[in-house]
Amino acid sequence: MTNEEIKTKEALAYLGYNCDREVTGKELYYSYLGLKSRYNPETCVEEQYKDGVAYKKLNEYYDYLSKNICRVNETIRNIIDPAHKTYVYQEEAPKKEEAPEILDPRTDEDEPGMKPSLNNMNVMIVDKPSIFSIILSIMVPIYGIINYFLVKRLQPKASKWYLLIGILGMILNMLVLLYL
Repeated sequence: MTNEEIKTKEALAYLGYNCDREVTGKELYYSYLGLKSRYNPETCVEEQYKDGVAYKKLNEYYDYLSKNICRVNETIRNIIDPAHKTYVYQEEAPKKEEAPEILDPRTDEDEPGMKPSLNNMNVMIVDKPSIFSIILSIMVPIYGIINYFLVKRLQPKASKWYLLIGILGMILNMLVLLYL
């Protein structure tokens, strides 16, 4: 068994699981909550857990398991069926490489023939509503309301304008319907 498999098996055993099936994040969380109240040195009634060592160990194991549940389940599959391993572990941490310098795609001095790509371009999102979307929001108000929810994370100011104009378009449509 590799170090990864041993550590995963130990952590799962501490949280009350055998390595006989895969676990979900919710199962781990609920086990953690149940054991947290038992091992917490401030609220526990058992003298053996008053020193906080078990609580600290529980937190470490839970953090290790919940950090990447897919890796944990791959490790469990490898423990259950070692003949058909689907995940290869790295025993050593990978060496950090320095990030390559981002070149300006508009100049060909450093690398002739370099074409712009997403890796070497700086993308800037402009938080300004487009005229087409404003016109469409007035004519079809539901578009403005839906557009608000779609772009509110990327363009918060523009999305507020879309919502406001969508509501204004709805009011104008109601007024036109009342007078007809």
